[in-house]
Amino acid sequence: MTPPKSQLLVDNTYQLIVDQALCNTQPMVDTTQIRKEFVQRLKEALDDKGISKNFGVTIYEELKRRGAKATTQAINKWLNCESMPARANMQILADWLDVRPAWLQFGEHPKRFSNEAREDASPYISNVTPGPENLGLVPLISWVQAGEFCEAIDPYIVGDAEKLMPCPVPHSLRTYALHVRGDSMTSPYPGQRSYPEGAIIYVDPEIEVTNGARVVAKIDNQATFKTYIEDAGRVYLKAINPSYPPLDVTGKEFHICGVIIGYYMPG
Repeated sequence: MTPPKSQLLVDNTYQLIVDQALCNTQPMVDTTQIRKEFVQRLKEALDDKGISKNFGVTIYEELKRRGAKATTQAINKWLNCESMPARANMQILADWLDVRPAWLQFGEHPKRFSNEAREDASPYISNVTPGPENLGLVPLISWVQAGEFCEAIDPYIVGDAEKLMPCPVPHSLRTYALHVRGDSMTSPYPGQRSYPEGAIIYVDPEIEVTNGARVVAKIDNQATFKTYIEDAGRVYLKAINPSYPPLDVTGKEFHICGVIIGYYMPG
């Protein structure tokens, strides 16, 4: 049966379905407001450190000392709510200020790690190992950006997105959302999983790809949404719609940009 509108469908072994009511707990948010709230949390954490002035200079010196790549101009843009730190700098800021990256970036509580979690946390890297644990807002980006970010270690900053989407399933801090284009992933058969044009897919670059996973892949400098198939020693990127032939990528250069962890059908 074709899924009803206004549902978030989550891809995993058991095809968990999360009702749209969960998504409504956090509406789409203006990025300007997100930046303002980030600056408020940043200043709160700085105040906890006893830093009440010369924010820009202090942040620059601390980040430089810790090996971060951030210019004084970039830091001033953070403080003026014009942009937000990239993932690596967000992690370094959080480590220096002794707060959780998810709290600093999204305002998700608790503010700080427990003592046990802090002992296990490695500085400057994602705090979602061995699996994604973050819940919150993710940027809705373009397919051009998805292709550009595919091979980047630090793919995007929150300011790159036009909107932030609530993602009420566990995901890494690198997760982003995309609008589905075209009908290659639309099934013509009732009862089969389908991703019609206009649906929003959630893509997590830190999920390991497995046979049969829906993925965003980059091939020939373009990002595409397909099913990853390994069969008899060959590798294919396969559409759900049988009108599109599978693409044999065996031995070809291509990159998996991320695995689909769920999708949302706007009402």
